Amino acid sequence: MTDPLTTAQYPAVRVVCAGVVRSGSMWAFNVVRRLLELAPPERHVSWQWAEGAELDSVVWSTLGSDHHVIKCHEESGGFLSALDAQFVNGIVFSLRDPMASLASCMEQFVNREPFSHHWNFETALGHVEGGLHLARRVAGRAEVVFVDLHRDGEAASLERVVEFMGLTLAPELIDAVREQFTFSEMRERAARIAEQPPEALLNGINDPVTFMHANHVDKGTRRDWRSELTAEQIAVATERFAAYADLMSSGADAPGLRWDTKPGFFAAA
Repeated sequence: MTDPLTTAQYPAVRVVCAGVVRSGSMWAFNVVRRLLELAPPERHVSWQWAEGAELDSVVWSTLGSDHHVIKCHEESGGFLSALDAQFVNGIVFSLRDPMASLASCMEQFVNREPFSHHWNFETALGHVEGGLHLARRVAGRAEVVFVDLHRDGEAASLERVVEFMGLTLAPELIDAVREQFTFSEMRERAARIAEQPPEALLNGINDPVTFMHANHVDKGTRRDWRSELTAEQIAVATERFAAYADLMSSGADAPGLRWDTKPGFFAAA
């Protein structure tokens, strides 16, 4: 007679870590990936960053015995259909004040990084709005939880993710995951990535495990976007973002956005 299982054995799942650009989705991707690596029976975790047609291809692929984590920012043509067909078990969606996301995009991609020299204000605005559009499209679905890392901090955000996934892990393991991806640790990691030769990075830019790039984490705090954006930029963005204002509400003001910690896709495991 075999001994009864004392530890939950979690089935393979596919998780999408989506989010408005520069909102903390890279943090969410990395903590979800690490949590799945630790979840018994410690299955292999595969991961990728996909957008557009490539995103359609990966979300519609058959899930094998490995956990699968996908990072994306904007909707693809078949994304919602894949959710309806249950090819995705859960979505951890990162949100942030879109004006702060926009200011961060301007600093990071428009004014600093050589790999995004083609970006301008309209490019940044369009990408932020694209993420907000996806948030609107998935809001209210049971398989989605929203996280605001900059508003709530690392500990509360991680707790929300863990409870949404329905994971039961030892407190010291969860603490270790939090410590591994603090803002300070991720800043140090970004500095180390900057020292790597291009041939060691994806497309010469991104770390192949974390998907981070040099200078990825700069402030890690609330941005003073009113002093970083021009009056004209603020006026244009305010008009474009007005339709999404309710997405930044929480609690009873936006119950469909799953800011709560109801058990998620592992709850019945």
